[in-house]
Amino acid sequence: MASKIIWFKYAVDKVLRSKLKLKTKYCKQEVLGLEDAATFVKERIESGEPFMASRFGFFELAVMRMYEFGKKKKYQTVMDNVYNCAGFFPNDTSLGYKFNEVMKESIKVCDLLGLSHELCENYFMNRFMDKSAKAAKDFSVYNICEMDNSWTTALKGKKVLVVTPFTETVKSQYKNRDKLFINRGDFGGKEATKDEAYLDTKEASEMANDASYRLPEFELITYKSLLTVGDLRDDRFETWFDALDFMTEEILKLDFDIALLGCGAYGMALAARIKKAGKQAIHMGGTTQLVFGIMGRRWDGSRFGGIDHMDPKVARFYNKYWTYPLEGKPDEANKVEYGPYWK
Repeated sequence: MASKIIWFKYAVDKVLRSKLKLKTKYCKQEVLGLEDAATFVKERIESGEPFMASRFGFFELAVMRMYEFGKKKKYQTVMDNVYNCAGFFPNDTSLGYKFNEVMKESIKVCDLLGLSHELCENYFMNRFMDKSAKAAKDFSVYNICEMDNSWTTALKGKKVLVVTPFTETVKSQYKNRDKLFINRGDFGGKEATKDEAYLDTKEASEMANDASYRLPEFELITYKSLLTVGDLRDDRFETWFDALDFMTEEILKLDFDIALLGCGAYGMALAARIKKAGKQAIHMGGTTQLVFGIMGRRWDGSRFGGIDHMDPKVARFYNKYWTYPLEGKPDEANKVEYGPYWK
């Protein structure tokens, strides 16, 4: 009965906020605006002290929500989704309980959580996240190139580990770091036009000289994360938990200051383990690839008729130096929703 009351409370809260637009206290943690969140992250990176910023994945949170409140009729649905779209395996409903526990342990050490406002997100924050931690209204890559105080500037000179399935693309794109965000909509006071989305080399170089944001120079280290979505499998591992332990051990052998993670359902748990090991981690999920100008169907407008329908948050700085993953698209990619991270 108690769990039903708690579920009802958070369900009503979501309706009040999303449908009726009423302002209710969302969580016990302080909620920071965009600039304040960027400053908070930047200062923590510069401190060199252990730190974790993260967010809940949509499918991961759905598993947590249903198992935490015993919604047994939904177990198979949420496990199907996290199996196909986030890389959890095997597709076994008995493993959802353990997954929920791993995620709850992970959020306990999170210093900043980017909010999605999905159902029961604030329940897990209030129940398991430290009250001294912060929440961010919008902690995403979309705003990085438009901010005077971007937290990415603190990466300068650091040993930055990028955990992603797209390691070769990240390494290739890092070479273009001066050009990836030149088309950000404002070139020294000059408003960019739609036609400037495809600048030739000479124009791009001129624009780059005036651009106020560039991905800073740092020592790039990459780790190719396991890609276990759908029926993609690595026979070395019986379960997602085994794969998580393996990647944790491998990552902690590397010499790095801070990790940027975009690796499906592994992201939050890996970030927590990295922080516990005395290092720093920022888990942004799928949008991590945008930091390196790597496009995907989620943002390119292809689902809606073409480039003219590109996500405006990305279109304002998209240019000819962006690319799709060079690693190619696995056959199972279309089981990940609509293959959002590939072409």
